[in-house]
Order: sequence, then C-alpha cells, then structure tokens
Amino acid sequence: MLNIFQIKNRCFSSNTYILYADDTESVWLIDCGDYDQIRSFCSLNGKRISGIFITHGHFDHVYGINEVVKDYPDIPVYLAAKGGIEILSDERKNGSRYAEMPFRVTSCNFIELQDAQEVELLKGVFMKAFSTQGHSLDSLSYYLFPYLFTGDAFIPNIRTVSKLKNGNRLEAKNTVLRIYHEFSKDVIICPGHNDICRLGDVGVEKMI
Repeated sequence: MLNIFQIKNRCFSSNTYILYADDTESVWLIDCGDYDQIRSFCSLNGKRISGIFITHGHFDHVYGINEVVKDYPDIPVYLAAKGGIEILSDERKNGSRYAEMPFRVTSCNFIELQDAQEVELLKGVFMKAFSTQGHSLDSLSYYLFPYLFTGDAFIPNIRTVSKLKNGNRLEAKNTVLRIYHEFSKDVIICPGHNDICRLGDVGVEKMI
C-alpha cells in the first residue's frame, strides 16, 4: 500500500498530496502547488517525482507544475480528457488572471484520462480516475485504496462551489451523491482543501 504526505499550499490553502512507498524512490503528486515543499520532501526522503495527477485546472491546484517540469522535463501530467488541457493553458479559464497571478501550463507531457481509466503506478498498483464534474468541467477524482482524492468536487461538509466558469450545480450535487453512495464509508477522503477524513464521517446533507 502507498502512503500519503499532505502539503498545505500557501495559495488559498489548497492541498497537494504526495503518494510514496518506502521501498521505491518514485513518488506521485495529486495536484501541484508549492514546489519548494514538494522538493524538500523528495530531497529528505531520497525520492523522485514520477507523475502528476490533476484533479482540475484551477490555478491554486496547479501553479507548481511549470517548476516541476523544469526539473523533470518528460514527467507525465495526467488530467481530464474533457477540458483538461484547454483550462490549464488559458489563464482566464484556470482563474489565475482574475487573482492577479496570470499562469498557464503549455509544454508538458499531457496524458488525457477518461472516466474509469486506470494508470499503473507500480506493478499491480493502479490509480483509477473518475469524472466528477460540477465544480469544473475537467474535474477528476482518483481512487487508490484506501484513498479517494477528490479535489474541489467533494470537500467534506462543504457545499461544492459550482458558480465558477464551467461549473454546474446539478452535476455538483450528483457528484457528491455518487461518491457518498458508491464508495465504502471506510474510504479516506483526501480533498482539495481542508482536512483528510473518513467518508463515513461526512455530513453529506450539508453538501447538497
């Protein structure tokens, strides 16, 4: 089983998660904020980044990608086939222009993922992507037992923001209900903001 290390980023307190195992130097990022914290973790633990999984392209979850790519030019960046590259590469669509932090990602080894598509991280260890639209057109969640990385599509006990560009209130509600009913209540939710918790401890009525 892989372990997780949570980084609380300086920008809007978004979360970056580092997936790692003690017996391999490879680590994988779920979203990519403060690269100095990511680099410090890797240096202290003798690790190298093998891939980045993007939950959605809003800038507070991706602004460290260009720095990572400078150190790892061929690193795969996994993102939604629907809207993923388009949003990352447009400072209006990723929201950075309106926060006075114009930012775009253009030259990466993008790998587009469909709903329910799997990526093998290690032999026999798979990350599974789920389309979880509502917060954003390109929202993906990623499941790797026992963790579910939900980005901003499912932030425990908080109603999903759906008023931003490409958001949809009905889809956001359906995503929350899908996650709550389709996954075991022992799944560990790793959201894009706030703290990690068990799905069974979530008050879903507050979220819809």
